[in-house]
Amino acid sequence: APLRPSTPLKDRFNYLSGNVGAKLLASSDGMKNGHNVLSENRDLYAMTERDTKKKWLTLALTQEIHLDTVVLANFELYSSSVRRFQVLGSQMYPCQQWALLGEFEGNDTNAEQVFHLPQPLYVRFLKMRFLTHHGNEHYWSLSLVRAYGQTDVDRFHAENAQLQEAKQAAASLALPQSQPAAEAADEQADAPAEGTATQAAAGSTADAAASIDAAAAAARAEAAAAEAAQLSERVAASEASLARARAEAERRDEELQRESAAAADARREMEAAKARQRQVEERAAAAEESRRAKEAEAARAAEVAKGAEASEARLRAETRAAQVAARAHEQQLADRLRAAEAAVAQAKAKAVEDARARSEA
Repeated sequence: APLRPSTPLKDRFNYLSGNVGAKLLASSDGMKNGHNVLSENRDLYAMTERDTKKKWLTLALTQEIHLDTVVLANFELYSSSVRRFQVLGSQMYPCQQWALLGEFEGNDTNAEQVFHLPQPLYVRFLKMRFLTHHGNEHYWSLSLVRAYGQTDVDRFHAENAQLQEAKQAAASLALPQSQPAAEAADEQADAPAEGTATQAAAGSTADAAASIDAAAAAARAEAAAAEAAQLSERVAASEASLARARAEAERRDEELQRESAAAADARREMEAAKARQRQVEERAAAAEESRRAKEAEAARAAEVAKGAEASEARLRAETRAAQVAARAHEQQLADRLRAAEAAVAQAKAKAVEDARARSEA
């Protein structure tokens, strides 16, 4: 079977179309809008700074294919574009090591560029490494990446069609080659009797030519049969490969079902963990609210205590002031009392003196 079909690319299926399930899995640091390369919209593109050392995209094909061709395009006029790049492939992702499918060099053009892989391989995931660039614009961009190839079923049908064509060719070559000789003999029988020797010689020559033709036809038939056998072996190999692919697909389906079940369990556990986390957060929020309420109550109590202390201080100050005033008032009363007692004593003394003076008179 040929490495790639002769069908024009415009009539082949693009296995890197975002509309049918192709995905961007990862991209280099600084790469923006990498998923745009899976779109046919010419106004969308992936971009990064031109001087970024490592530029790469990891893409998932819609399904595993025998990849034979990739197409790249940059429709932006004022940006740097791809020059030298590598195409790597793998049947698993993530993987320990990528297989190098080819290293290519693109032209400095805004048209689509087609690159044929020297040795097509079965891949499910692609990694595009962009090593050098055209242009000196500040930004580097890439508008489109397409991937073309054949599935196991496509290759089986193609090889089966080739086998049928080879069988038909072998059948047509294996038809009896004695008809020309028989027709020549009939013509000789119908001819006049004169020139018998000449006719005999001509008949011998015709027989020899017929034998040579028969031998050549037999050789061609053997070659066609050998080719048909080779094609039969290829078809058998393709059928075995298809059977293996189906078994692998069934195994992957089983793994996918197990992974889906595990993912469902993980989602349930995650939901339960989220529910527990929400409960913990609600409890923490309630505890925080209670703590804040207690702090507010404590603050209010502290304010009340401060007010009580201030009131007590004012009361103490007033008490001390009252005590001082009371002592001062007592002192004043005592002074008045002593003055009154002195005045009484003086009055008594004077009365005694007056009485003595009257008695002496």
